[in-house]
Amino acid sequence: MTKQETAQKIPAYRLVSIQESNPLIKQRENILYIGDNITLVANLAGSFRNGYATAVNLQQGVSFLRELLMDEFRFRGIMIDVPLHKLQLEKFMQFLQGAGLDQVPVLYVSTHLSQREVEEMINTHVVDDIVHPIRDIFTIGERMDFVGQVKRQVASGRKEVVVATLLKGWLQAVVKRVADIVISSILIILLAPLMLLLAILIKLGSQGPIFHNAYRAGMGYTIFKFYRFRTTKVGTARLITSLSQVSLFRDHGATFLKACDESSVTGIGQWLRRTCLDELPQLFNVWKGDMSMVGNRPLPLNEASQLTNDAFAERFNAPAGITGLWQIHLDGDVLRDRVQDDLMYAKQRSLWLDFTILCRTPAAWWRKVNAH
Repeated sequence: MTKQETAQKIPAYRLVSIQESNPLIKQRENILYIGDNITLVANLAGSFRNGYATAVNLQQGVSFLRELLMDEFRFRGIMIDVPLHKLQLEKFMQFLQGAGLDQVPVLYVSTHLSQREVEEMINTHVVDDIVHPIRDIFTIGERMDFVGQVKRQVASGRKEVVVATLLKGWLQAVVKRVADIVISSILIILLAPLMLLLAILIKLGSQGPIFHNAYRAGMGYTIFKFYRFRTTKVGTARLITSLSQVSLFRDHGATFLKACDESSVTGIGQWLRRTCLDELPQLFNVWKGDMSMVGNRPLPLNEASQLTNDAFAERFNAPAGITGLWQIHLDGDVLRDRVQDDLMYAKQRSLWLDFTILCRTPAAWWRKVNAH
């Protein structure tokens, strides 16, 4: 095959120089995308008002990075969307470390992996996060930002950030995990008829899926899929995520987003929120090990990224929980009060404290229901 014939089979953007083919911006951070789904990275970069560069394979991506670093371009994140082996990814991460890019988050697209390989990647932390180009399209940006914030915090050498910290003492950790499995299993079995009934009501009440699965930050800044019953109209969560990523709405803060959310709550959704029954699917998070029955509330990624500094980072040393100190104190209107409770639990957590919180949770739930 001649060189001309080869060129005709390759999209033009891959043959043109970087400066001509990709809207890189020196004054802002850019995204490097390795793959052929240019629409994906263009939309992602556009929503954050970033520039981006594209590469067809890992080798070309490395060459681009070397050239761009010499030209003093900065990077917000790297997305890899080509089939690679674990060893190739490990070598690429080593290259980033040697190039001074170890604080840049690396996201790998899951469509090139089997479920077993996805789980292995997650467990071994070969890359920083694994995303799906369709299911996760509205969360990729905030996940990239969150991981980057955590990596910068860890790289700063601050002792308050401890990734994947266990409870004090291995015995307590084992007992707590066994208790979580037993309690969640019993509750799932006992509440299965109620959850089935709620699922039917949600389906009859409005069009859309039964569950709303979002991404939250748990213990050690681990990102996991957070289960709950859907309480809003279809598209509301995506709208809120999209608006939160646009600087025009960032000045309005949580007030605008909360109003947008509440105006789209379904009829059954209002009742589910008032009774907290929308949170029953989190029992499956506990059973899987993403959460515990007692711990700190798992935060949305945009909130969690604001709590990675010295003052608040220690809250992530405790497991995420369905209930905790903040819930039984019922002072959730003030974010700082919630964070202070989270910090207190992270420092004083014990099996006895967990038992006390569990015993006080039904009364706290009843007061909350009657308060509406």
